[in-house]
Amino acid sequence: MPYLAGVYSAALCLAGDAAEARSYLLTTQGRTTGRPRSNPVVPVEHGGRRWLVAPYGLVSWVHNARAAGRVSLTRRRDTRDYTIREVPRT
Repeated sequence: MPYLAGVYSAALCLAGDAAEARSYLLTTQGRTTGRPRSNPVVPVEHGGRRWLVAPYGLVSWVHNARAAGRVSLTRRRDTRDYTIREVPRT
């Protein structure tokens, strides 16, 4: 499973190849219900990595991703699972 690192400021780094600006479907497990929750996201490329940024702050998908420790990103028929961890602010 690819590695996904998180930053406390609600930005998550996706390990792997850099991608063009395309939308993906982020799926997390609900932290209280356990049900799958999906949100559209656009990874941002910076420094050769792809980052998920929460432009509206600590929204529900950020809390769910932190609680679950893993997320899935889907583009068309391609779904990839990622493990996440918090990275301290610098």
